[in-house]
Amino acid sequence: MGLIFSPELLPGVMSGAKTCTRRLARATDLFFGPHWTALSVGLAWVRLAPGGSLSGVLSVQRGARFLWVVGRTYAILPGRGRKAVGRLYLTGLRLEPVQSILAADVRSEGFLFLEDFMATWDALHGAGQRWQDNPLVWVLAFKRML
Repeated sequence: MGLIFSPELLPGVMSGAKTCTRRLARATDLFFGPHWTALSVGLAWVRLAPGGSLSGVLSVQRGARFLWVVGRTYAILPGRGRKAVGRLYLTGLRLEPVQSILAADVRSEGFLFLEDFMATWDALHGAGQRWQDNPLVWVLAFKRML
């Protein structure tokens, strides 16, 4: 199992400058943490305060498949169906609206400025998923394995 990175973002992952990524959450995703058995994203959305996040997530499940589990390694993929170019170790997971990104997170995403992150986000995502739509995202923190 792996994480796909666009050609624009892959160099940052490989150099270690990019240490987190955001992936769209689905209302049916289930997630697990130290103080709960399972919650759905739809339920969590109701519980999140504006601008807030839900941290301490240990794993995310979509259907019968676990997408991400903190403490596991994942292949770094330069595209769907492409051969892995490295591995990364997942160090953290949290759920938040994309607009909740902090300045430090912008740098962890491999950008210097929020405006650059926003432009790249919109270039990669379609209607209903753009920056202005403020979709819920999984924030995956990782470190590249050498």
